[in-house]
Amino acid sequence: MRRRRMKKHEEIKKLISSLFQKLNALSHYRYIPPEVHPEVRILNNMPSLQKEEVGPLASTDAVLLAPEEIHKHISGPIKADDEKTKTDRSRLHRKKKKWQHIKQFRKQEAELADMKNEISAKKPKLASQYDNKRGNMKLTSTSFFQRLQTKAAEEVKGKKHKITEMGTTKKKLSTNYKL
Repeated sequence: MRRRRMKKHEEIKKLISSLFQKLNALSHYRYIPPEVHPEVRILNNMPSLQKEEVGPLASTDAVLLAPEEIHKHISGPIKADDEKTKTDRSRLHRKKKKWQHIKQFRKQEAELADMKNEISAKKPKLASQYDNKRGNMKLTSTSFFQRLQTKAAEEVKGKKHKITEMGTTKKKLSTNYKL
């Protein structure tokens, strides 16, 4: 007799717990959190992964989204132009001006980025020319001044050479025109 009562009590507890779980599911678990039951099962000779169908296969992402996820929620009732108050109109005006400012700022940023890209495209060419002349030598003060001195000496030699060439050409030309 006791066993029958125990069985009936267990059956009643199971039915009540299933009823409470269904009620919680209907109320989206808002009022009472579900009871935590530790559930550990050891399954032998079972595949480690099983495929499960999560959602309908023939539907798109837009169908599965909630309406507020598709369209932005607008606070307050929607009003026609005639129904709007002065504050509503000024609010819309400020919003419009803010978006215009943002668009103009983005446009200026894009123009600056284009200009920077053009400048950066030119810089590597110039830098590569100087790098090729110098090689990959380490720049020290002694090497810098040595190069400076050799360049100055070459320029002086070049000027002297030009002067001597010009002098000889003048002599040749002047002899041709003497009477």
